[in-house]
Amino acid sequence: MGTLIMIGIFALLILSIFLIVKYCKKTLKLVLLPIIGLLILYFTVLYIDMSRVNSLHRPIFVWEPTADVGTNEVSFQGIGYKVIVEYFEDGKIEAVTMYMFNKVIAAAIT
Repeated sequence: MGTLIMIGIFALLILSIFLIVKYCKKTLKLVLLPIIGLLILYFTVLYIDMSRVNSLHRPIFVWEPTADVGTNEVSFQGIGYKVIVEYFEDGKIEAVTMYMFNKVIAAAIT
């Protein structure tokens, strides 16, 4: 389901680039095209980390992890999302959960 939503978002962004290039004046193009480019970059980063979470891997595009003392969890912070990785006692990944706006958007468990 998440993949279809991302494909839809990419399709809308590509369509908006086409419409901006075809119908907007030069000054509006100079403003809107970089914004659309940044949105495409952000959703690409989000999709890559979402795919890694769904396959029980640590995310790539995140800040340094913060470990919760006394637990086997490590929290990673991305741009607009948070990923929590839970480990077994032997150090293998038990579960990975991705949150955006305090809602789970991707998760995997062994």
